Amino acid sequence: MLSVRNLQYRYSQSSFELNVPCFDMQAGQHTAITGPSGCGKTTFMNLLAGIIPPSSPVELNFRDEPLHLGNAKQMRVFRNESLGFVFQDFRLLNYLSLSENILLPVTLSSNTGREQWRTRADELIKRLGLEDLRERPVSKLSRGEQQRVAVCRALLQRPALVLADEPTANLDATNAAGVWELLFEQAQEIDATIIAVTHATEGLERFARVLSFEQLASGDTEDFG
Repeated sequence: MLSVRNLQYRYSQSSFELNVPCFDMQAGQHTAITGPSGCGKTTFMNLLAGIIPPSSPVELNFRDEPLHLGNAKQMRVFRNESLGFVFQDFRLLNYLSLSENILLPVTLSSNTGREQWRTRADELIKRLGLEDLRERPVSKLSRGEQQRVAVCRALLQRPALVLADEPTANLDATNAAGVWELLFEQAQEIDATIIAVTHATEGLERFARVLSFEQLASGDTEDFG
């Protein structure tokens, strides 16, 4: 489903380099990546999504089709059609309402069936207990509420691949459990694949594979547990 070889990134004004020799995922497989702050987990996710370009040529295949990380247009299509991303910093538009932020991916694209997407957004809003806040500007929401909005937005179009960067970092235990439940429920429904970066130990038992970033950097990614 996803295959990466020789992924490298050099940070400007720093001697630190990210180097992932190999990483493979199969459809419906879920991997959690753990590690201390600053080790490169978020950079790895941004590289996979084509948000930042690698420092050298990399072999990346998605569903047996090659992707060129340096091709901005190709990666934009990939993100719009196949990828849901839960950003660590949310990347919500403060002047838009909760529901408008969730619908943003289809509002900005040529995607038709607006009513269908509103129905889908309402399902996700209800699932994460945000019904009474749907028309509230996200600037008026708590960090935990904003985090749940970001999760809903990432799942809106039923993506084949979900990248979740600390998706429960700002949530209490109850809401964190709800987010994990939603992510895995939706993944099972559409045979999606989840790659999640997390510091939390809660929820790791749901993943078929848990890797430390040290393992990822060494290429030791085959063992499941």
